[in-house]
Amino acid sequence: MLKSALIILLFFISFSTQACQIIPSNVKDEYYIGENCALFPLGADNANINSSTAYFVQYLYANSFRLYVDLKGDMQNKITFPVANQPYNHGYRMMVGPLTLDDAKYVLTLVKKMNYSDALIKSYTPEKEPTSIALPAEEEQQTQEESELIYPTMTPVYSLGAYTALLPTYDDQYQGKITRYNDRNLGSFTYRQAKAVCQAAKSRIANEQEYNIILSNMNFMMKYAVKSQFWLNRSETVTRIQNHIAARKQSPNAYFNVICITK
Repeated sequence: MLKSALIILLFFISFSTQACQIIPSNVKDEYYIGENCALFPLGADNANINSSTAYFVQYLYANSFRLYVDLKGDMQNKITFPVANQPYNHGYRMMVGPLTLDDAKYVLTLVKKMNYSDALIKSYTPEKEPTSIALPAEEEQQTQEESELIYPTMTPVYSLGAYTALLPTYDDQYQGKITRYNDRNLGSFTYRQAKAVCQAAKSRIANEQEYNIILSNMNFMMKYAVKSQFWLNRSETVTRIQNHIAARKQSPNAYFNVICITK
């Protein structure tokens, strides 16, 4: 019964909208919760509970990636349930889940016995329909820099469960701006160009959580990205500095690399 309940739960939770993503990691029984996902404490007045609700036991906050990895490994050695994390304030909320409500209550008892006295159950209920957002007219208009853009080859470089990370690359004949690394020409773009490149590939610019996952992978870094900064939003890029993922303020007209995520 437990197995069938979890299968139903995980089938539902793998479906995502632009507003919230809960995706499985490449590591067994590990999930990434998008920072835009609204999880409510069990019993909260604004929590919308129904048969599709997933439950998580939040037990701690990790303020660095290294601490997150250590805490995650320790918890995985003590329980047989999946673990999850949610980016928050440049760190990670550590959780166990997704779970059924009965399992969440059981796990809460377990983690409290591990001296996580502030642990609590949180719930997430997906929206039935994604909210449509109208873009400003300025964003819908193609600029001259976009119309003159030579579109790159989109190279699959990393798997994020049901999604794929794409890296825009060019051949050696390309005369535009690039970052040269390991005999590869990574496209370098303004923010608007980066956004256009991703949209042309039916994808979007990676979010903070996805960059944290990808840039924390040393194999990816050594193969593609040691020298790179990647567009995060109109005013920020992200880069890896030693064992930390750092955001930097930028002008949208500066040129940087980008990682796109399939929709």
